[in-house]
Amino acid sequence: MAQLIADPFRAARLVLRLRQGGITNTAVLSAMEAIDRGWFSPEGVKDLAWEDMTLPLPCGQSLPPPRIAARMVDALALTEGQEGRSLLIGAGSGYTAAILAQISAEVMAVDRYKSLAGLARDHLAANGVSNVRVEQGDGLAAREDGPFDSILGMGLLEADNPDVLGALAPGGRAVFARTSGGAGQQHIAIYESGAWRMGGKLSVALDPFVPGMAKVL
Repeated sequence: MAQLIADPFRAARLVLRLRQGGITNTAVLSAMEAIDRGWFSPEGVKDLAWEDMTLPLPCGQSLPPPRIAARMVDALALTEGQEGRSLLIGAGSGYTAAILAQISAEVMAVDRYKSLAGLARDHLAANGVSNVRVEQGDGLAAREDGPFDSILGMGLLEADNPDVLGALAPGGRAVFARTSGGAGQQHIAIYESGAWRMGGKLSVALDPFVPGMAKVL
C-alpha cells in the first residue's frame, strides 16, 4: 500500500460526491481520497482527472469515471486492512489497481495490451504502490496462480466464464459489469456462493471483455 497524498480540496469534494451517491464503505472512501487519478491519466487531460468523466487511454481504451471505479470496488465488500488476494482484470493505466491496493493485501492486475500493462506498471511504481503485480495476459483464461479472495473485472462480461470464476477462493466474491433487461442495461453483477445477483445500474457502460492477448499494442 502506498502512502499517497492527493489534492486535499478536490479529494474531499470527490468523497462528498461518493457519499451522496451511496458509498459508505470507509475503506473505499479512504482509498479514493488517497489516489489522485491525475497520476494515472494521459498528458493533456490531467486537469480533468478529478472530474466525474471518462478519460481516453492508449489502445482505444478508456479510464472510467471515479464513481464507477468506486462502485465496482465497493461491490467487493472489502474492509480496510483485510488480508487477501485480489485479481483485477483490465489494468488500464493502473488507477483501479492503485485503489484496490489500498484495501487488499496483494493485487494481481492483468491487461490484454502489452503497452497498457507497462503503463500501469510504471504508474504504480512511480507512486510507490508496491503490492500490485501487473502482467499482460488473457484475463478470461484459466489461471494457475489462484485462488483469489476477490476478482474485479473492469469491463462487461457477456457470458459466464468458468475459467475466471474457477480462480475464486471459497467464500470469495467476483464483481463484473453484466447486462440485464431487454435494453441491455449494464449493472454491477456480483458472483458468490455459486450464483450471480444483480446490483445497481451503471450510468456509464464499460467496454466488453475481449478474449486473448492483443497481438499488437
